[in-house]
Amino acid sequence: MLLHQLGYLWADDRLPDRPWQQLALGLGGAAALVVMVGPGPYPLTMVPIAGTDLPNNLNPPSAALVALGLCQLAVALLAHDRVTGWLQDRRVWTAVALPGGRLMTIFLWHQTAMLAVANATILTGVWPLTERVDGSWWATRPLWLLLCAAVLGVLVALVGRFESPPPPRPAGLAPRPAAALAGLGVTLSAGGVGWLVVAGVSDPAMPLRVPLPALVPLAVGLVALGVVGDRLTAAGSR
Repeated sequence: MLLHQLGYLWADDRLPDRPWQQLALGLGGAAALVVMVGPGPYPLTMVPIAGTDLPNNLNPPSAALVALGLCQLAVALLAHDRVTGWLQDRRVWTAVALPGGRLMTIFLWHQTAMLAVANATILTGVWPLTERVDGSWWATRPLWLLLCAAVLGVLVALVGRFESPPPPRPAGLAPRPAAALAGLGVTLSAGGVGWLVVAGVSDPAMPLRVPLPALVPLAVGLVALGVVGDRLTAAGSR
């Protein structure tokens, strides 16, 4: 939460704006981090490592994570003017702006894309599952990332529209749902999301492990709320 608030300070131009101040911020954060994870009591690992019980600084969040965040913030501040200059090039700006407009969609759906690729390849035996991280494992990573990126691209194309503000309601479009229908939509949507949180995003009892018992009420709830129907109707009318 602390690092999140630093973003608001940046937006309000309340962070150090002189290079020496930014450098001091970065060096101070780096020095504190070295002391914390060196002779100090904080673990070296910043994030959890799947399959291990190694202590880390993310769960629960620690002061070492704050020190690391200050280092990263200082690097971003120092690079700000140079990066802003690069963005004056239309090609660079386009390469940044296109995915930037869908960052939340990418964040929300990237693991879904990865699970879809895993279910379609590893569980079906098309992609061999190895237990060791060796040369052959690394050699297959580019293809793996390409497959995940392709599936993610399809998902972003399908659901990215919901990240944009809804278009004006065309004349003659049905009114928004009444209170009872809205309540049903909220209940079904919340129930579907809750099911995913409790049971997980993979269901061994369903084809390709797709958690249909959670996705169906979620989809019906979104339609009842008009989140899906309104936008699809508006998009089709254009």
